[in-house]
Amino acid sequence: MPAVAGMQGMMAGPHHALAMAYGESLATFARAVHADASRSNMVSTELARPATAEMRRSFDQMKAHHQAQMSTVGTTMRMPMAKDSAAAMMRPARPDSMMTKPMSKPMPMPTPTRTDSMQPMKMGDMQAQMTAIEGHLGMLETEVRGSAPNAAKVAEHAAEILKLCESRMRSPADSAGKMGRPGAR
Repeated sequence: MPAVAGMQGMMAGPHHALAMAYGESLATFARAVHADASRSNMVSTELARPATAEMRRSFDQMKAHHQAQMSTVGTTMRMPMAKDSAAAMMRPARPDSMMTKPMSKPMPMPTPTRTDSMQPMKMGDMQAQMTAIEGHLGMLETEVRGSAPNAAKVAEHAAEILKLCESRMRSPADSAGKMGRPGAR
């Protein structure tokens, strides 16, 4: 049960709220760049360059707050486990709780009953998404800095960033179809 409390604590922290807000800002600017580049064969550099700069700023802030939240959660989740371990080592063994004969074979682990779509995003998945966003953002920045940005490439990178942001911000309940974020379609 402590893992659930730790997960709820992570979702309620100020760094989590800020990371999510910066993620939404990143998605908003990606949507604007994508819409502009998709409408025509030209990229409005007056829109794309400042929007891309804001996307970079939002991404950097989102990443910083995500890392701060992870270090906070890591510390708070390790502390109770360390206290429990220390208490268990100091507790005298009870003779009536010791097994009198060895087990013939190990007990099987129970299989999880939740589907993958209902489980929270794993740390490796989140890191992979952050890396992918950063890669597309770098390519988008390079493209819009050019003298004649390619509208198809700009639209493609903005769409990928948007897709990654939206899947990153989706909660486990959203995946199960139970509850959507405010303003989600």
